[in-house]
Amino acid sequence: MKLGKLSAVIFQNVRRNRKNFIFSTVGITIGVSVFSFFVALTVGIREEVLNRIYPVDLIEVEPASVSIAGARSNVERIGFNPEGVAVLQGIEGVARVYPKLRSHFQATYRMGGQLFGSQGVTFEAYFDGLDDGLLRAELEKSAGRKSGKSMKDRLKARYGRQHRCYDAEDCTPGEECFEGLCRPIEYGSLFRDHGEFIPCKGEEMCADGYGCVTGRCLKTCGTDGPCGPGEECMAAGCRVDGECGSGKCEGGRCSRTVCLPVCSAGCPPGTECIPETCKADEDCRDGACLDGRCALAGTCSHVTCVQNHEEAELMANPDLRRGELPGLCEDGTPMTPGAACPPARCPASTYCSVQSYFRPGYLWKDRRGEGRCEEPIPVVLNPIVLELFNMVLKSTLEKTQLGTMDTLLGYGGSVTFGHSFYKDTVKDRTPVEKRLVVVGYSNKALEAGVTMPMSFVERANARYKGKGATRQFDSIILQLAGAEYLPDVLSRLEQFNIQLSRRSAEAEKFRTVLLVAIAIFFIMASIILAIAAINITHTFLMVIYERKREIGILRAIGATKMDIRLLFLGESLLIGAAGGAAGNGIAFGLSKAADFLANRYIGEFPFQPDTFFHFRPEWVAASIAFALFFSLLGAFFPANRAAAMDPARTLTLA
Repeated sequence: MKLGKLSAVIFQNVRRNRKNFIFSTVGITIGVSVFSFFVALTVGIREEVLNRIYPVDLIEVEPASVSIAGARSNVERIGFNPEGVAVLQGIEGVARVYPKLRSHFQATYRMGGQLFGSQGVTFEAYFDGLDDGLLRAELEKSAGRKSGKSMKDRLKARYGRQHRCYDAEDCTPGEECFEGLCRPIEYGSLFRDHGEFIPCKGEEMCADGYGCVTGRCLKTCGTDGPCGPGEECMAAGCRVDGECGSGKCEGGRCSRTVCLPVCSAGCPPGTECIPETCKADEDCRDGACLDGRCALAGTCSHVTCVQNHEEAELMANPDLRRGELPGLCEDGTPMTPGAACPPARCPASTYCSVQSYFRPGYLWKDRRGEGRCEEPIPVVLNPIVLELFNMVLKSTLEKTQLGTMDTLLGYGGSVTFGHSFYKDTVKDRTPVEKRLVVVGYSNKALEAGVTMPMSFVERANARYKGKGATRQFDSIILQLAGAEYLPDVLSRLEQFNIQLSRRSAEAEKFRTVLLVAIAIFFIMASIILAIAAINITHTFLMVIYERKREIGILRAIGATKMDIRLLFLGESLLIGAAGGAAGNGIAFGLSKAADFLANRYIGEFPFQPDTFFHFRPEWVAASIAFALFFSLLGAFFPANRAAAMDPARTLTLA
């Protein structure tokens, strides 16, 4: 029998036996709806909640700890240092390794502006540092979808409607001056180490790989590693050995070479080129004046500034944080004695980072003093910060909630290193205030603080806890080449006495629970579908008895056994397809009802998704495949029985 005629007979039989068809479909529909509903709920929780908190392809590890006489102690076979990172990089299935370093000293945040008002708030600071390679690609990809890509920006570029500028001060907030035109800031590209000015009196205050040269911590080069973009490895000029840190002053030059930004590459914001000639050390800004030539001539140095405004004024007018440049007017001319002119300030994208305070004992309310112009430290927030913050805004502060994390891009605050409400100031260390700017968000960032490029944390730890505080990483993040490598990687880590961090261990538990849940729902649906298959078998046996004369006639006019078998199996396929479609439709409707009830009767909580269900195409297809399989299974034996009937005997008995 041809396929067209066979299909016509199948549809005709279904129309004639609608009651049996509907009755057989009920069990399949219930099984599919149960399976699809709970699988969509499980996948939705994993995709919409769990994966937003814990990245899928990353695991964080730390040294395994054991209990010795009631105390916890770390036992390591490999060190959490560069050598240990190299060992972990060699494990099969590990694509990349990123060390992580936490702050080991006291600090406080100071936040104000539109979020906290002109008075601002101060609270304890927690932050960590990550290799910017882990986050930069993600941040730049996210920023690329928001910066300079809109139709408005393209029209501006095409028809010349962009605002012309001389520096960033000429542009509106959220824009930067680039090649004489204002353009949206690509915040993601700002997550990098742009350097900072750290005064020092000895090597102990500088991080590993840095030396105390010319009175500040500078990255050493040569045997210690290459320099960054725009820097060159050179020997600083000197008079005495003390200016060269652990090196010596030989022939007017330090024996220890350091990385210095050169003027030919363009000086970063907040820095200026040190002149070639000089009459006194003050003319060189940094380093000594040696025989009429600056020791660091041709390199960029942070501009000296002074902050004359108290905290209340700075909170009311954040632009005052740019401080003042001593002896210089706003138009760049020298300030003459007795004449009044607006003072020059640090560039618009920088601030005056105070290094020496006028009143050190009153740091909690008076941060005036002398310092250097610096760019703010770029930081990344975890999305959970916005969730928790919105809950506080709504329930406690009774303010409007923030819409998305993009709202916080460019928001600035400050962190004071070395200051705390609970601990005394670090001995022999002067607290210093640093500005922060939010440049992105990632679920890889610290949940209860901020994440910044690790080099900033390394330098800060050494500055307040000594050089040894930078020699060991607190944890290491492993990026897997694929999820299938996870069991083997965990097995290798156990050999090194390395365990999952609390965060990764919790994620692994949740994922295991979800896998078990999917298995349970699969078993439940299979049982229901198996019962439905038995029901289909019973129904088709009754149909065969009722239609035995029809079957005999079909055989008598030339229908083969295979035709009869395909006739019943085709009807079962229609039952499975109809049951699968109806079951998924019911599951989808129930999911919408569940979302409505949850939004109406369940209070808000962090990472509350728009929906708790995720109907993935592959799972919907799998549910329909299960329905077809059990329908065919139920009709298989009745179809064979019908095909085996003797047409002569059937017509005779009929």
